[in-house]
Amino acid sequence: MGYGVLETPDGGLMIVGRTGSFGAGGMDAWVIRTDAQGEMLWDRTYGSEILDYGTDLIRAPGGGYYLVGSSEFGGTGSKTSWLRRLDEEGEVLWFREYAEGEYGYFQSGLISRDGNLVLVGTRTDLRAEETDYWIVGMDLGGQVLWNHQYGGKGEDVAQDLCEGPDGGFLLSGTTRSWGVGDRDFWIIKTDDQGNWEPGNPSREIWDRVLARMRSEDGAARPQL
Repeated sequence: MGYGVLETPDGGLMIVGRTGSFGAGGMDAWVIRTDAQGEMLWDRTYGSEILDYGTDLIRAPGGGYYLVGSSEFGGTGSKTSWLRRLDEEGEVLWFREYAEGEYGYFQSGLISRDGNLVLVGTRTDLRAEETDYWIVGMDLGGQVLWNHQYGGKGEDVAQDLCEGPDGGFLLSGTTRSWGVGDRDFWIIKTDDQGNWEPGNPSREIWDRVLARMRSEDGAARPQL
């Protein structure tokens, strides 16, 4: 299963996803490199005998790539996020893990204007049964500079992010904490350090729930 695609400087493609067909066992992250016509040049798997997923690729400044993914430990309720730094041929230069022993995973990421990595995903408090948006800022060596979680009492799942033209980041995904139905679209605008203040009326930091249906009385969702 493929999750993401990235164009290479020579016009080829890097495709990232997962495979259960081969690799170390269970499920492994899978990266395919093609030429400009889509013909495979090489492919590599990353993982162990547990369930490993690759969800995004980020072009690294100066060459190579960051592979974003997670590993799931069957039966334990634990999902660990990770980041692998790859060279141009897909060889691993270093490996970092995050949210060990918890349930958290990265979905996508980017290199920000200030030259740092910013990753977005989802993190769950298993005891409170709450799932929140999770945004993490890192240096290019994978060391965490800041991280934040945002959500309510329900399941809030972040899928993607982009950098806003006026600075800060836009996080997109779904919410079951508020809105008018079972699951609604939820967009958060943060500052350039990933900060978002619930109920903040400023134009720089805000959130919106986008729903297919409107409540009969047109009532707004409750503030956090």
